[in-house]
Amino acid sequence: MLALPIDVLIRVFKELDAYDLRRCSLICRVFHETIRDTLLLQYRLELAVAGLEDGRTDCRLSIAEQLAQLKTFEQGWASLNFHQKLTVTLPYRYKWKLRGDVLAAFKTPVLFFTQLPSAVRGTPVHTWECDVEVSIQQFAIDPAQDLAVLVACAPTSDDEEWHTFLIHLRTMSTGAPHLCATDAVLSCVPIFLNTPYDLSIQIMGEFLAVLYHTPAEDSRDLLFIWDWKTGQLLILRL
Repeated sequence: MLALPIDVLIRVFKELDAYDLRRCSLICRVFHETIRDTLLLQYRLELAVAGLEDGRTDCRLSIAEQLAQLKTFEQGWASLNFHQKLTVTLPYRYKWKLRGDVLAAFKTPVLFFTQLPSAVRGTPVHTWECDVEVSIQQFAIDPAQDLAVLVACAPTSDDEEWHTFLIHLRTMSTGAPHLCATDAVLSCVPIFLNTPYDLSIQIMGEFLAVLYHTPAEDSRDLLFIWDWKTGQLLILRL
């Protein structure tokens, strides 16, 4: 491959992922200098080092400008020297979550959202709210999927000491039932609620996990994992 013209080498390197690019850069001086001096290849490597992906399809910046922005972003986190500070005041006793660039809080039945500004992306602060008409016990968000998971509870018909958790799958943008969910409301097995408990929610792609934890010695923790798009309960572990 060392006999190939540089432009051909670059075309080959463009087909590689960041891991293989890094390995190629260690093979010889020609490969190292070719990768080092090609902005697109450097941009891919810097993205991988930062643990980021370039999901922008409508970006009008050149590769050089994107690489400069990425390095500014990394330096800001490394030194905690940010371009601007934003103070968001939440009323007392509001529960809140921060994921990605979105801060969410609720006071039943309203969800409040603040999309944080970014000097790198050139996006301003944006706020909105949604009345979801649900008495929320706990919640989680995933801005990448426009997903808000809202946990409510309702007594069973037989005994008011036993409740069923209802998992509402809504959009963050409007509060409406999420269109990707086959069933917009998932339910857990009945749970005895006369003891203190805590709920933890995690979203990872199509997987949704809810952990019910109680410190009571005679009670057990429960872990539920669904495919939230199909509504299938994949794991119920005591």
